[in-house]
Amino acid sequence: MIKTEQLKTIFRQSLQRIANHKDWKQPSCIILSGGLDTSIVAEEGVHILSLQGAITTIATRTATDEQWAIKVAIRTGLEHHIVKTDLRHLLDLLPQVIRILKSFDPMELRNSLATFAALKQASSLGFRCCVTGDGADEIFGGYSFTHHLSEQDFVQHRNAMIANMHFSSFPMAQSLGLSVFSPYLDPEVIELAKNLTKRESIGNKWVNGKYQTFGKLLLRETFGEVTSCWRNKDPIEVGSGTTVLGNGYFEQWIDNQSFVQQVDEIWKRDGA
Repeated sequence: MIKTEQLKTIFRQSLQRIANHKDWKQPSCIILSGGLDTSIVAEEGVHILSLQGAITTIATRTATDEQWAIKVAIRTGLEHHIVKTDLRHLLDLLPQVIRILKSFDPMELRNSLATFAALKQASSLGFRCCVTGDGADEIFGGYSFTHHLSEQDFVQHRNAMIANMHFSSFPMAQSLGLSVFSPYLDPEVIELAKNLTKRESIGNKWVNGKYQTFGKLLLRETFGEVTSCWRNKDPIEVGSGTTVLGNGYFEQWIDNQSFVQQVDEIWKRDGA
């Protein structure tokens, strides 16, 4: 119980530090997936940050975020802007995202497209600042590949992620003239997380009649009242519906012969 009380206090202080930051300007919004991390930020931060809106990107019918994000928006009273788009329109943003991130990493781009669409909507609606849930998975044990590690390996992987983590939302927001913040990246929140054991980060719980393994356990136990407390983790690409971009989506638009021909032309023209 001491750790949960400590985390709640430090987290609320981190929200207050964002609210007091010289670059935190109104009107402000949250990029809302409806997952655990953004649910906590929205429900704990709506008044501290004077949030006025929430923005969610939905690209396909398989996207899992919409129902959760709607519940959070209703509970907080935030005006909810759902960016209902499709994959072809998202792909129109791809050249811009590649230029901003200077990356061709397919997973990063799939995740970033949905976030960039939300940030563009925020900018077009006149918001000046956005808050996100960036960093919670890295510091609190949210990634399932760490769940079966030994205590020593878990701590080593977590600390390595903390040392190397970076988030596309920051350069993308900057390119649109927006400021972006995440309370999970506050040094005091990170310091608390770095001192957690694996048992405090990952554990088994009976939820909805099933015995399940959950990461970010201390977050869930600290903020047990939030809407998405026991929602399983969905990557951004699953929640927004962009996963299909990595599952043969492009094969329907270009055949192998045309692809090889275009590669050859680019090689001759650009040497790359």
